[in-house]
Amino acid sequence: MGGEGVVEQVFDRQKMVGYDGGERGLHSYEITVSAAYALNSLKSSSEIVDTCMRFLRDYYPAARDAELVHAKVVRMPRATYSERPGTAGTRPPQLTTVRGLALAGDWTATDFPSTIGGAAQSAELATRAILDQMPVG
Repeated sequence: MGGEGVVEQVFDRQKMVGYDGGERGLHSYEITVSAAYALNSLKSSSEIVDTCMRFLRDYYPAARDAELVHAKVVRMPRATYSERPGTAGTRPPQLTTVRGLALAGDWTATDFPSTIGGAAQSAELATRAILDQMPVG
C-alpha cells in the first residue's frame, strides 16, 4: 500500500493535552484515516499498525528509529460518508448570495471528505466569507 488511503492525518497528542513525555521522553501521536477501505480489509489490528508504522517511517524520517510502545486501533467503517466520483462539485460553497449568510457543515465544499475536519474547515471558510463582507473601519 502506498500513502493514499493509509495515513491521512497525524496529530501530536502531547501538544493537545499538555503531556511532556515524562522522564522516558515518550511521544504520543494519533493517526486518522478517513474512508480507510484498504486498511479495513486487513484482518488484524497489528497488520493495520504495521502498515501505518511503515508509512510513517517512509514519510517522517524522525520516526525511522522510533519504538512503538502502545497502539490501539479503533475501526469505524461507516464514520465517513463516501462520495461517488464526480459528485464533489455538488457540495455548495460557504458563501451565499444573501449578504451576511454563509453555510457551514461537513457537507459543504472543503478540502476534506465529510468528516469533523471538513466541518471545522467549513466553519472557518464561512466565518471568513462573512467577515470579508463586513465594512472596514
